[in-house]
Amino acid sequence: MNFLIPVYVPLLHIIFLYLTLRVASKDRLGLKDLVAYKPENLKVDVLIAILLTVIMTPTLYFLFKVLYGTYGFFINMFFYMTPPWYTAALVIVAFTAGISEEVIWRGYGITAVESLTKTHSSLKATILTSVAFAVWHVRLPHLPATFLFGLVYAYIYTKRRSLVPLIASHTAIDLIFAFVPY
Repeated sequence: MNFLIPVYVPLLHIIFLYLTLRVASKDRLGLKDLVAYKPENLKVDVLIAILLTVIMTPTLYFLFKVLYGTYGFFINMFFYMTPPWYTAALVIVAFTAGISEEVIWRGYGITAVESLTKTHSSLKATILTSVAFAVWHVRLPHLPATFLFGLVYAYIYTKRRSLVPLIASHTAIDLIFAFVPY
């Protein structure tokens, strides 16, 4: 049944993204507001995305090596037993994860938690959404790596208020983990 992960995970991403956007609309926030793309920031956003990818990919590989005894995680092991459509499904997972998780946990999550705290604390929002992001990834051994990932991305979001570099980097890292042998 594990080979179905790339089938149902994008569906879950899309469903939760839709639900998040419905809730965000009550706060008068749309996808455009949450992503906060500004053409004048594109060069800096691209640079941040590249740096994040270059720094976080080996960091995550190292953490997975320490936690699992291998560099790869659940996606890589399926290449030996998969139908031909599986490669396309992995690409779809990477893109749906990069977009939906950043909008849900960084874009709306941080904004919502900040608005709920008396001091509009970015620190509280960063920690809380990072814990939620780690738990979202279900597997107990995943918690330290995804928590660290969440902390770094949440910190950058609180400083830049743009999801563009986070979505690009998150998608790139997921693609690297899916296709680079370990």
